[in-house]
Amino acid sequence: MRSEDNPGMWVRGISLISISRYVKSKLDPVEIKDFFSRLPEGEAETILSAEKSEWYPFMLQRHLREEIAARFNPENPRQAIFDMVEVTANYEITAFLRVILAHLPLKLVLRRLPKLWDKMYRPGKMTLLEGSDNHAVIKVTEFAHDPLYCPTMDGWLTVAARNMGFKKIEVRETSCIHRGDEACIWAVNAE
Repeated sequence: MRSEDNPGMWVRGISLISISRYVKSKLDPVEIKDFFSRLPEGEAETILSAEKSEWYPFMLQRHLREEIAARFNPENPRQAIFDMVEVTANYEITAFLRVILAHLPLKLVLRRLPKLWDKMYRPGKMTLLEGSDNHAVIKVTEFAHDPLYCPTMDGWLTVAARNMGFKKIEVRETSCIHRGDEACIWAVNAE
């Protein structure tokens, strides 16, 4: 199921704010206006007036990702999204999760994944399949996202591991609903 077929998906406003800030940091005022004018009618106003802790339709985030990929790296959309998330995730983590990630042991953070997911997205489930001091396998289910959401998770997991003090991080999506798999699964290895 594609995300545009599921209007019951929600994202926290902090995500829309961080993505907007990213776009504004990369473009001049004329380009910013052009970027937001390409979104479906009414979406730019909603995105630009978003409140951090409020919930918004997930399609707003999807449309932002699609425009970012088209604008910044149409030859490699996944890389465009990963590059964006390397910046936006730090802002989102500062707003919601920095204390949790910086001060709790990895095993405790991993056990709290379902609660961390619930702070950003609805519906959906994030489940820890495996976890140790430097390795995790994470599964996302019941979340009918678009293909450009996958590199969002790649970037988010990378930035989260950096915020936990890891220097060498490898994130690999081992299963994907967009390749016909039952769920999206990420393996994270960090040193």
